Parts: sequence; structure tokens; C-alpha cells
Amino acid sequence: NISEVEGTLTVDQRAIEVTAHDQSKTYGEDDPELTWEVSVGELISGDEITGSLTRESGENVGKYQIGQGDLSAGANYVLSFVSDSLEITPKSLTIAARDVNKVQGLEYTFDETYPSDNFTVSSLVAGDEVTSVSLSSDGAAEGAGLGDYPIEISDALGSGLDNYTIIYNDATMTVTDKIILTVSGMTIDDKIYDGEVSATVDNSGSLENIEGSDDVELDFSGAVFEFTDKNVGEDKDVSVTNLGLTGADADKYILDVPSLTGTILPRDLELDDFSAEGKVYDGTVTVEEYSFTNNRIGDDELVFSYTVAFEDENVGGNKAVDFTDIELSGGADAGNYTLVTTTGSTTADITPRDLELSSFTASNKVYDGNTEVDSTGFSDTRIEDDDLQFTYDAAFEDPNVGEDKTVYYTNIVISGGADAANYTLASTTGTATADITVRPLEITAASDSKEYDGTALTNAGYTVSDGSVVGTETLDAVTVTGSQTDVGTSDNV
Repeated sequence: NISEVEGTLTVDQRAIEVTAHDQSKTYGEDDPELTWEVSVGELISGDEITGSLTRESGENVGKYQIGQGDLSAGANYVLSFVSDSLEITPKSLTIAARDVNKVQGLEYTFDETYPSDNFTVSSLVAGDEVTSVSLSSDGAAEGAGLGDYPIEISDALGSGLDNYTIIYNDATMTVTDKIILTVSGMTIDDKIYDGEVSATVDNSGSLENIEGSDDVELDFSGAVFEFTDKNVGEDKDVSVTNLGLTGADADKYILDVPSLTGTILPRDLELDDFSAEGKVYDGTVTVEEYSFTNNRIGDDELVFSYTVAFEDENVGGNKAVDFTDIELSGGADAGNYTLVTTTGSTTADITPRDLELSSFTASNKVYDGNTEVDSTGFSDTRIEDDDLQFTYDAAFEDPNVGEDKTVYYTNIVISGGADAANYTLASTTGTATADITVRPLEITAASDSKEYDGTALTNAGYTVSDGSVVGTETLDAVTVTGSQTDVGTSDNV
């Protein structure tokens, strides 16, 4: 009397540890990709970690904790997470005083509110602003003598300025007894972003305050006009250096350098030379290696997001590879461009996958006089759920009884299935082993009877009472030797 009690089989979760990498960016830039590594333990082959990290919200200078987000290795793992931080570092901001010419004997008052003729400001992150600064110079006093005096600039006020490392550039005030000439109508030509700070005068304007018919005009021979930085923006400050005066009466005058602004417009960003590498069939439209070129300036930093895929997953030559949903998604210089190409295409090949066969099997059978195999099978390396059909021959090495007899698979062909064209059969033969066991056969000797006559009763006849002889095979030398003389019954054997 046997009772059965079930046991239990338990598979515990595998422990791994993931550690975030520390990251940094400059204030105003896009976040870098938050990356990680498996620091303790390892994934089983074929498993993967999905999801992405997150961080504390905030865009001001400081450190922000990186969190696990939805990072997961699946139900078979217990994932512990070691955090780190993203540090936002200050952006450089240059505030530069402008040179000033002042007539001796006059007091000079600085315009400390931005925008101002007395100072310039380099690019700020959208939403930030400089509203005012402090400007001072000993040359500004009414009693200042002839000569050059430093103009000191400091103490900028505004919004968002805690996120900047401010660089103050001083300038020079020249106290003169010459007549100060001003420039009216000078303008800067708008330009397309070119990665340079150079600016070009569109209209040279005219000099004001020239006495009588004095011979004096602007001298552009050594003049340099430069935007405060290379980046796109409207009404950007333009610095002017080495703009002078020329003419017979030029020495009577000194030029009050004009305060100028100009606009840098975004550059059209065009994409070209789309390319993709071919691959071996893997059941997906995924493209493994791909690229395209663009007309960015020099080493400008640009980041793109897009989708790239084969037209379908099947084997073929010169298959269409489509780049779609292309966006300029980041990079320090992204704001200087307008993306005009949002799609692209190329071609690449998907070549057949080598299909390997293994684990050939064959069923045992009872001797039947031939080499046929009743049940066969094998495994293969097809992509999961692909539809393949095979034809082949399978036969025992010979028809005779024996253990572990070789079963040969020959003439194996992929004969059909929706995905047949995506594979090349790596082998057309294979082997397995199986047994041919003895065939059961029951022979019954004949029964007979007679009246006692003093002689032996015999009967050498027999019949096959269970089973059968295979094909044309016959039974040889079956001998029935039973004998009964006296009254009674005995076995006929």
C-alpha cells in the first residue's frame, strides 16, 4: 500500500547590482544619457535589463540624485541599485564694458541698465537676463585730466545669474580735448550661423559733429566687428575695435565708437549620404549599423533621434532601409540649426541565415524486415516561431535486430513554410540511434487423437497462432516430436 506525497521545486530570484555612472553638464545644456553598469552578479545569457534611469528634477547649478527609474531585469532577478548624481556646472557669462571717449571738463554718467551703450552681455540661457551692472571710472569726474582711465565693471544683477560664472572685462575711458564724433545709421548685416563671431557692416552710416568743411571720415582699414559669441540670436551685441578716422583734419577729432547689434540666424541643417550595413536574417527589421552625414560646422556638437528599419524582415538584396522621424534632439550647438531633412533612405542586404540541425532522434521498433523508421525528429536553429517544413529520408543501417543501431538521415531539404527563403540549410544529413527488438512469434503444435491400437500416435503439424512471419520469410526446421502409445494424454512438443 503506497501513498504519494508531492515535493516542491523552488527557483529563487538571481541577485544583481546595478550602479549608476556619475554625470555632468553645463547649465543650459541638454541632459547627457544616464548610463549604468552591472557591478555585482551577471545576467544569464539572453536576458537583458530594460528601462531607463531618472534624476531629481531641476535645471539650476547643483547636484541631482540619479534614481533607478523603471530599470528592471525582469521577474527572475532581484535588482539592487546604487545611485550617483548628475552635476550641473555653471555656464560662463562674459559682461564687457565698452570703451568711452569723454571731453575734458565734463562729467560722464554711465548707463548701467541693460541694454546699454556702455557694456555688452554674451549669450544667456532662455529666461535669464542681466538687468544692470555697476560701472565706474576716475575719468568720469568733471575734473579728470587728459589721459586714459580704467572703466571697472562689476555687480551684475538680473535673474538666473547664480547659474553662471561671470567674467567681467574692463574697458578704457579716454579723456580728451578733441572733438568727439559720433556715428549714426551704422548697421550690422544679419548672417547665417557659421560658427564664427565675425560680423559685417551692412551700412557704414555717417559721422556727426564735423565742423564746417573739415576733411574727416571713418577708417575701416583695421576695423574688427565681432558678435559677443557665435550662437544664434536676435539683437546680439557687436563689439567694435580699431575703427578709426582718416582725412586731413582727423587729428582734431576722436571717434565715439558706436554701440551696435546684429542677428545671427539658424543654419539649415541638411542630411545626406544615408547608409546601412547588411545583416544576416534575424527575423526583425532592426538595422545594426547605419549612418548619415550632415553639413554642420566643424566640430559642432549635435545629437539626433530617429527611427531606422528595413522595409521588412525577409531575405533580399538592395532592400529599402528607411530613416524616419529624424529630430535634432540635443547637443550644445543644436540651437544654431534648423533641421530641413527629417527622412532619408538607403538600401542594404539581408542574407540567409545558416540553419543548423541537431538532436536527431528515432523511435525503437519491433523487427519488421525493413529499415524504415516509424518516428523521427530533430531540432534546428530557426528564429522563434518561424514557419519551416522539411523533407528527408530516414532509415536504419540494416533491418536486423540490434541495440543502438545507427539511423541515417539523408537528403534533408527545407521544402516549405512561410519563412523557408530566409534560411540556408547548413547540413543535409544527420544520424541517430535506436533499437530493433525481436519480433514475437507463437507456434502451436497440432492436436490429434485415436483409439488405442498399440502403436504410437504422432502428428508433426503446427500452426502460427500469434504474430506473423515478415514478408517472404519462412520458418525452417520446425520439429514436433510428441508421441503417445498407451491410453492417456501427453503434450505434442
